[in-house]
Amino acid sequence: MPPQKTEWRSIYVGTFVGFLATVQMSAFIPTVWPYLKIIDPEISETTFGMIRGMSAFGGVVSSACSGYISNKLSDTKPCLLVEKVLVIFAAFLYLTIEIVPKGWGLIIFTVYECLIGVAMGLSSVFRTHVAMSSTEADRPRAFGITMLAISLGFLVGSLFQMTLSFLPYPGIPIAFGIRLSLYTAPIIFGIGNSVIGFILLSTFYDGKMRVPPRKQPIESTSETNKMIEQTDSDAGSGSSGTDHPVSTIGYDKMAVVICILTKTALDAYMTMMMSIGNPYTMTTFELSRQESVKLNSSMMAATGFFSLLFSVGYGIFNFGKRLPERIAVTFGLSLVFGCIVATYPFPFLSQTISYEHPIGTPAIYDQSAAKELLSTNENVTIDTELIGCSINYAWCQTTHKIDLIVYIVTQIMVFGIATPLMMVNLDILYSKILGPIKQGVLQAVFMVFGQILHIVGPVVITTLYAETGPTYIWILSGVLLFMALGMFTGNYKRMISFTKRVEDKTVLTDLVMT
Repeated sequence: MPPQKTEWRSIYVGTFVGFLATVQMSAFIPTVWPYLKIIDPEISETTFGMIRGMSAFGGVVSSACSGYISNKLSDTKPCLLVEKVLVIFAAFLYLTIEIVPKGWGLIIFTVYECLIGVAMGLSSVFRTHVAMSSTEADRPRAFGITMLAISLGFLVGSLFQMTLSFLPYPGIPIAFGIRLSLYTAPIIFGIGNSVIGFILLSTFYDGKMRVPPRKQPIESTSETNKMIEQTDSDAGSGSSGTDHPVSTIGYDKMAVVICILTKTALDAYMTMMMSIGNPYTMTTFELSRQESVKLNSSMMAATGFFSLLFSVGYGIFNFGKRLPERIAVTFGLSLVFGCIVATYPFPFLSQTISYEHPIGTPAIYDQSAAKELLSTNENVTIDTELIGCSINYAWCQTTHKIDLIVYIVTQIMVFGIATPLMMVNLDILYSKILGPIKQGVLQAVFMVFGQILHIVGPVVITTLYAETGPTYIWILSGVLLFMALGMFTGNYKRMISFTKRVEDKTVLTDLVMT
């Protein structure tokens, strides 16, 4: 049977710890690319993609290992505690970037990203805990509460970063050469959050994995009883349908695969935006480093607000009982695909992307003219901040510029509505499909497939972006999402919970055999 009651205390504790981590992460993300350009002005998007790929590789390995370890120990707590220790160590390492000799900053940042990737993989076991410590009836609310914390964390973190964006760089001296700036404040804040999280997890969190028995009675419905009576009649049996034992069956492997591939398609889009989103917005909309931080923080704040509304609906008003998971996933996929189409750089758009030029000077749309101007302009030095597309990219003069408002609105719709809606419902549906088993390893598999994309995806995407621009990347993402939508809707009827699968198939199959 499912757990007799949901372990709400541990879910609340883990969710609050996740909220603290999300606040730090959402305040940090908008600063990454601008800060890297300060650490190493010559860094390319491809190098950034390689760093993100190494981070994701650490996440894949640690996620797989944490799922196996949790299953062996029947406890998710050890992995979460190790994750907090890693985050604290990585944060202190990050703060040394500006005090180490020149040339070491990028190396330290790479090590930091790898450690954070490992920590993220370890933290994935909390999803397993939520799935196994909640009853099937409470699971939508349980996952909704975790999503509520993430959404609120993104909102709070974005607002926090917006207040920090007015801090001048290099910032206010603190100690040992470390300064408080819009680039370091999220990390300093994150150290305190991680310490609090470690204390809460070690004191109040019970990560034990409790597996309900697989054999369970099924509540009879009028429709099921009618089918049972008809089967009894056909078989010449004089016994009633309710006297038949219920045998157990395995989970639907095809439904599991479809859930994984659907999540992978969403992860592919998220990988694309994480890899080139910040460079793309700075290039396309001619943003300075500080303007980029402000814009991305504002977008994340708006995203967090809309995501928060959905999460409140699931976590407090129990929308999960009113909106079936299959419908929610289908709607989410359709919305993301629509936004991909809306932001494609169609040739009929009036303006192309301008090349880099000093702030306050006229935009240049021809690559040769931009190169000549930069080489002959005596006012342009190595410290001059340029805005626009790199003069090394020939595709800028033929790639059309999308509207800034359209881009902002679609990104908010994707990450504020579609993504949280899909993530929470895929989590619920996947855990229900697996049923009453130790889900540690299979939950890790669910996470790993998407994380594998984060290994190779950033390198492939940033390389393709450097060579051809956003056009083919948008096409590839659109094709993957369209295929996922077709696959999910084509197998719509089999995307049901283990309990429903038993009720619909197993009882009747056993009776026919009898």
